[in-house]
Amino acid sequence: MRTILASLVVGISALSARAQELRGVWIPNTGSAVLESRAAIAEAMEACRAHGLNAVYPVMWSKGATCYPSKVAEGVVGARIDPRYGERDPLAQLVYEAHRRGIEVVAWLEYGFAAEHAKRPTSVLKRHPGWAAIGPDGKRVVKNDFTWANAFDPEVQRFLADLALEVAREHDVDGVQGDDRLPAVASTAGYDKATLKAWARHSGETKKPALDDERWKAWRAGLLSDWMASLRDELRAAEGLQWSSSPSCYPWGLDEYLQDAKGWVDRGLVDAIHPQVYRHDLAAYTRTLKEQVRELRREGGPLFAPGVLVKAGSYVVEREHLLGAVAANRALGCAGEIHFFLEGLREQDDHLMRALRAGPYAKDALAPWRVAKPRPAPLEAQLDAEGRAALATPVGAGELWLDLESGATVDVVVEGAGEGRVEVRLVEGLARIARAGRGEARTWTVRATTRGGKPLAGAKFVWLASRSALR
Repeated sequence: MRTILASLVVGISALSARAQELRGVWIPNTGSAVLESRAAIAEAMEACRAHGLNAVYPVMWSKGATCYPSKVAEGVVGARIDPRYGERDPLAQLVYEAHRRGIEVVAWLEYGFAAEHAKRPTSVLKRHPGWAAIGPDGKRVVKNDFTWANAFDPEVQRFLADLALEVAREHDVDGVQGDDRLPAVASTAGYDKATLKAWARHSGETKKPALDDERWKAWRAGLLSDWMASLRDELRAAEGLQWSSSPSCYPWGLDEYLQDAKGWVDRGLVDAIHPQVYRHDLAAYTRTLKEQVRELRREGGPLFAPGVLVKAGSYVVEREHLLGAVAANRALGCAGEIHFFLEGLREQDDHLMRALRAGPYAKDALAPWRVAKPRPAPLEAQLDAEGRAALATPVGAGELWLDLESGATVDVVVEGAGEGRVEVRLVEGLARIARAGRGEARTWTVRATTRGGKPLAGAKFVWLASRSALR
């Protein structure tokens, strides 16, 4: 086994010289402090860059709250953002720190149609009790300690779609991702009155369907797939956006959570698919990976890059297993992988990150969707003693930022930047001050002062290319 592993590692070291390869990592807000401050975000993004990772998947919907300021969430769950983040916008900070380093950002809607975990009550079903998924016993559906919202309810579907669209419109993310809970629902769900009535119209049967009725399972899975299709169509209006999915492995995910991942691939409903090949030994990983490649990878189809389990509770993957999993991915022609999750790679002084960098990630690579038009380096200018700066930018859309490179929160008046006079708050020293649409190359000028009139000398004026400019 060691001889085989050594040969595979040598082989993939050579393969990694190619220009494109997805090297992603999920960033949750459970068991992770990355989103707790801008400083933590910046340090994590620098670690990812230094070790050859090129895409991050930060959680943005978790435990019944968002990790960014959300009008959609405020109207539904009563909170604009998870209160642990205060007035910060972790997603904006992460987009800035990642894009400065050439790292892609795909917003991960982790909780999906799960309303709450038994250990983490939320306000979702307290405020909307009629949103609960109902099982054949007439009670709320609870599976694997999660209480589920009714994924067939148009109001619930609209809420999740609006969250995804809000993220895409308000932040310059490179993609949005669903997972084993989006779209998904426990396979015991669907026994609410409205869904049963719709089933009766579809099937012509009036009696309650049995759980083991294959037609009932296929019909409900089809409803979720149709919802995904409509969401994909809405997201495609957001220029250059990736819609990806990280479902449970097929067909287990279909049987247990109505996730017809094979149908999604065949219908072209996703740009990328990342089955969660979470196995605790390398032989099981390789065997399951082969099954997923056979079921879900298509020539000319969506990007296929599996999820690799690095950490779960007290479990942390062994170095040989991790390198072997990456080697197996390359041997089977996968486009890369996403690791779950960042803290696992960073244990023991970045032990596993360093192993990846020394082996399969030795040479830098671009995410596959960025190869045709790579992200340009950021442009920066330092504000002078009067708080003034100018930037000459190329053709194309971009975002303009002010960066104090400190943890200070400052109220600032900005003149110029195509917006006239605007007032912004630099939270932890950072604020986006304008979005520059498509157009000719031009020079942007700003003058920034505190509300009291003191020049913001020494701060940086920064331009970052927008995803719409990179199509």
